[in-house]
Amino acid sequence: RAVASASASASASIVVIGSINADVIVRVDRLPRPEETRLSPKNTVDVLCGGKGANQAVAAARASCAIDDVNDDDDHNRVSFVGKFGADAYGAQLFAELEAEVDLTKSARSTRGSPNGLGLVMLADDGIPSAVVVGGANVDDWPENDEVLARELREAIGNAKIVLLQREVPERVNIHAAREAKKHNAVVILDAGGSHSAVSLELLSLIDYVAPNENELQGMANAQSLATDDDVIHAARVAGGNTNVKV
Repeated sequence: RAVASASASASASIVVIGSINADVIVRVDRLPRPEETRLSPKNTVDVLCGGKGANQAVAAARASCAIDDVNDDDDHNRVSFVGKFGADAYGAQLFAELEAEVDLTKSARSTRGSPNGLGLVMLADDGIPSAVVVGGANVDDWPENDEVLARELREAIGNAKIVLLQREVPERVNIHAAREAKKHNAVVILDAGGSHSAVSLELLSLIDYVAPNENELQGMANAQSLATDDDVIHAARVAGGNTNVKV
């Protein structure tokens, strides 16, 4: 696990900036049709720590801890997460859960009373989930003043070597984060999850890699089909725009 300390985020080699959601999972035998109501075969819901930013941070922390173990290295302050937790019970629960995995020194509980972000997930018997995300503090609690936002992200990024972003926070947050990261020659990777729309050229010009899944790539490129390898290659070129980003 990562141990939170006042200097931990400054020494983190990987900084994840993004979303933290309470995933409320409902089991269904199949997805309901329009205007149809179905009863869940399970009488309770599961509430899990989720959000693309939190998932990235935990995965990166666990992978880096495994590398540390192989190298007999006791430094576990390698990954820090920067996000906005809600002022509700979900926010408190998720902060405690995530604090056991990564450094949260630069994350914040809501000062505006915003609820935590939610992922409303229907999980069918075939194991394929469908979800709706409610942004909550992930969207509403970042500083509105650009200078304040830039300073907050600059302090959070420090001398990180890698900065990971996603699209469940406002794009202006990602743009400021990528801009600050490039000042320190950090590698910036954007997980395209969270939106199927095109990434702005301003953000594309600041990142090194963008990683969409098939549906996200199709939306980013406004492609009719990704049936062939040529379709995928063409869509990747369109999604990358006139920039050097690798898709």
